[in-house]
Amino acid sequence: MVKALLQRGTLHLVAPRDLWAFAIARRELGANYWPPAYERNFPERKIAALARSLADTLQLSPLSWAELRVLLEPHATSRVSPAFLWRRVQGYEAFVHVPPSGTWGYGGDGVYLTADGTPPRPDEAVEHSIRRYLAAFGPATVQDVGQWAGIQRTGPLASAIDGLDLRTFEDESGETLFDLPRAPLPDPETPAPPRLVPRFDDLVLSHADRTRILGDVAAARIVSKNALVQATILVDGFVAGTWQLEDGRVRLEPFGRLPREVKAALAEEAQRVEAFVA
Repeated sequence: MVKALLQRGTLHLVAPRDLWAFAIARRELGANYWPPAYERNFPERKIAALARSLADTLQLSPLSWAELRVLLEPHATSRVSPAFLWRRVQGYEAFVHVPPSGTWGYGGDGVYLTADGTPPRPDEAVEHSIRRYLAAFGPATVQDVGQWAGIQRTGPLASAIDGLDLRTFEDESGETLFDLPRAPLPDPETPAPPRLVPRFDDLVLSHADRTRILGDVAAARIVSKNALVQATILVDGFVAGTWQLEDGRVRLEPFGRLPREVKAALAEEAQRVEAFVA
């Protein structure tokens, strides 16, 4: 597994083969949030050149964020900080975190290295990304794929999907859903046991229509104003509360009363989480 800044410009743990596909797909189809005022002060071509230079440097040996900051300081401006630049250059080159790179908690600085391997062609990267998404979350719409990947240009995604051999379904509103040809479809009556889902988990972020996982819960109850996505409690496959890890103990915060058997199942889940982080 490797840790890198990928979908939606956030950190993910992925298999090495997925790293390049996700990075290239995001680079090719992701929206460009570089305002004209920033372009005048710091052109994209300069950022691309800086990214190549850093990629060459980080092929030789890993560097900590403190060491990277020293290299980025001469390029920073009053509008573009070293931290902003570092996030930006990761859209041009693939960098991975070297273990331990931070901590299992919510703090610690990263240590970085240029990713190994040969980048795939853009069309191969997009196709691979679509198949990987559907393997986890299908059946799904084109918009669902775009939401997960952080890609707003759904036209190219739709064209890529049309070129794949996929099964199609139709949901209650008439939307077309896509899935892999031999992906399993569980019986609708299959029970979904209570589960504890961690912060920023793709499960709660990977659908354009979040009612598929949130039900009637407002998104604001699990996503803060500064975009912090809470760890969530799932009951029957839907978000039913949040949970916190404090001093190695799980604290449950359900949104309403839960049946006794659900509380018991969540207590067992909490014990497994506590044993994992101990």
